[in-house]
Amino acid sequence: MTARPLALAPPRRDLQVIPPPPTRDTPAPAPTERLADGLFLVHGARHAALYDVERGAVHWVEAGALAAAERGDALLVDLLGRGRVGAGHLPEATRAALLGRGARRPEALPVGRSRRLRFLWIELSAGCNLACTHCYASSGGEHRSALTTEGYARLLDDAAAVGCEMVQLTGGEPLLHPDLLPLVDRARGLGLDVELYTNLALLTDDLAQALAARGVSIATSFYSDRAADHEAVTRVAGSFQATVDGIRRALARGIPLRVGVILQGGGYERRDETLAFLVGLGVDPDAVRFDEVRPEGRGVTDAVPPGPPSGGQDSCSHAPQRAYTRWLDVRDGLVRGNNCWGGELNVTARGEVVPCIFERKLAVGHVDADGAGLSALATGDRARAVWSITLEECHVCRDCEFRYACFDCRFSTYRATGDLYAKPPGCTYDPYRGRYEEDPGMPPGAPRRREDLIVEEVEDGLVALDEARGEAHALNATAAAVWELLDGRRDVTAVAGIIADVTGAPPERVRADVEAAVVDLAARGLLQA
Repeated sequence: MTARPLALAPPRRDLQVIPPPPTRDTPAPAPTERLADGLFLVHGARHAALYDVERGAVHWVEAGALAAAERGDALLVDLLGRGRVGAGHLPEATRAALLGRGARRPEALPVGRSRRLRFLWIELSAGCNLACTHCYASSGGEHRSALTTEGYARLLDDAAAVGCEMVQLTGGEPLLHPDLLPLVDRARGLGLDVELYTNLALLTDDLAQALAARGVSIATSFYSDRAADHEAVTRVAGSFQATVDGIRRALARGIPLRVGVILQGGGYERRDETLAFLVGLGVDPDAVRFDEVRPEGRGVTDAVPPGPPSGGQDSCSHAPQRAYTRWLDVRDGLVRGNNCWGGELNVTARGEVVPCIFERKLAVGHVDADGAGLSALATGDRARAVWSITLEECHVCRDCEFRYACFDCRFSTYRATGDLYAKPPGCTYDPYRGRYEEDPGMPPGAPRRREDLIVEEVEDGLVALDEARGEAHALNATAAAVWELLDGRRDVTAVAGIIADVTGAPPERVRADVEAAVVDLAARGLLQA
């Protein structure tokens, strides 16, 4: 196959300036504390989180519960350890640290940051045998690329020279490139891990065998277990069966395969069925990821209108984090940085170098047709400035106790807000209130406390353990009194009247305090729905 020429992208003279982190308009949280080996307390604006680096877990700790633990209340710490979400029981070292027996000192959480190129996308072709409605690169037609095969080989050489560990050969459709296997050989000879992102419709038995022999992994996109839904996206008849056959060929030869199910159109209604279908083909269910259309390329202009949100998550699996024990990504003793594009670059088929395959407007620079220029860009100030943007520097997130634990797609946030340092729109947590934006307001009628909670008296109040969520809530004396009186028969006015009669406090002030307490209890999930 002869490659058709594609015009090389001209050097951009108007590269957008990467702004410095915004100045603070809120007080900084208290410094992170080391409680014991591998155990750190990260403070937010209101609450805190316990990062267990050795076990890879994060435990949310409410401010009141933390204060009680610091007073040495062993009962409260036992309650905190009884939540069975994620890591389960708190280890003895964690209990001891929370009770103040461990040595505590300010010390930064050990976080790994990518200050060098570690992962490179290379778009081998702007051509594609399909015409997917959501394609970020607007690919289609015959194979064409501005870079020569020698240019792609140089990209691989330069990537390996600056410490890159893995390349993904993508497109367009990478199987259209006539020198695919020589380029794979070049990458493998340099010690690079190689993944092909292909629609698999062109995968033959011989090519599958050749890729398996070279230790290549494969990723592909899928849209539905129904051919009509799938081909409404690809806009090519017969492509559903061709991709299914490609999946079978790859798995039959033991090629590691992961599948991204891009939810759109009729596929929204077939999430469970599509997963079951892929598993039935032999795909590992843990290798299937559900995703959404990104606003780039035809994803902006031609995409099927998106359906409802998928599972309460945004396009990068940024689930609104409830206050419970959750897993922490730790590698080699370091918490993995949450900036998705940290240490990553993409070279387009036109020679542009951008932070990721989806963010194609915030250019880092360009290479020429012979692949020259990548080394300087990968080690330059502009790439490092982009890689350095983390949640610890972003509005609101920098004051959140989960700032080292949440996954962050800067592209999605930047495209939605126009601000490189904005809080991800998919996150509804407010660290200043310690609550979620979707939390209910004042419940109507006569609120009723939940009867399934484990409640224990502690100094100046109560602790309510919600085993279903793995949460322990400390209630001060006022909140505890209100909670005890919410029996489903008394409304807020009646509760306020009882407390005013007992305390002798001004009724107006008591009413305001009771209303605030009821709203807070509802937000914590401590009242019946």
